[in-house]
Amino acid sequence: AGLTVSRVDAFGNEDLTMTGPGIITMFAYQSQFEDAQNNIEDSMKSSNPQKFLTACVSGVASVEGYLNFKAEEWNKKEPTRPLIDSKDNPVRFEDKIDLWLPIMTNGRKLDKSIQTWEHFKRLLAVRDNIAIHPKKSGYSFSLYELVELINCFRTGIAGLLLQLHQLFNDRAPAIVIRAKFAPDAEVIVEET
Repeated sequence: AGLTVSRVDAFGNEDLTMTGPGIITMFAYQSQFEDAQNNIEDSMKSSNPQKFLTACVSGVASVEGYLNFKAEEWNKKEPTRPLIDSKDNPVRFEDKIDLWLPIMTNGRKLDKSIQTWEHFKRLLAVRDNIAIHPKKSGYSFSLYELVELINCFRTGIAGLLLQLHQLFNDRAPAIVIRAKFAPDAEVIVEET
C-alpha cells in the first residue's frame, strides 16, 4: 500500500508511474507479440481462425509498437529533430518504414525485396479487411489456407520484428527468435 513504482529510461526520465497494486508492461510491443504468439499456438491446437485473426491484430500492433518505441527513444536523444505521429500529424506505417527508419538507423533501410515484407503485407490485409474492418458479413478459411497464413506469421511478423531489431542493433526477445525459426505448421489428416 502506498508504494510508487515507475520505469526510468536511459536518460533518467520516469514514466509508467503508478501507486499501489498494479501491472507495468515494460515493453508493450513485446507483450503484444507474446499475445500474438499465444493466439497462433491456440489457433493451431484448435483449428480456430478467430484465434489466428486475433494473432494478426496483436502481431501487427507489435511491429508498429516497436517502431513507435524506437521513435520515442530517438525523440529523447534528438529533441531538435523529433519524429511525431499524432492526431494532428498522422504518419502512415509505410512512411515510418521508408522515411523514419533510415533516419533512426543512420541510413539503414528495411529490405522489402525479401519474403518477410510480402508476408507482412498479406497479414496486414487480413488484419485490415477481415479482423478489424470486415468487408463481408462472414469469412471462411480452409485448414490449408489457415496453415499457410500461420506460416506467414513466422516470416511476416516474427521475421520482420527480427529484421527491425537487427537494423537497430538491438537484442531480439527470445520469443521472437523462437517464433521466427519455428517449424512449418501443417495439416494432418487422419485416415479412417
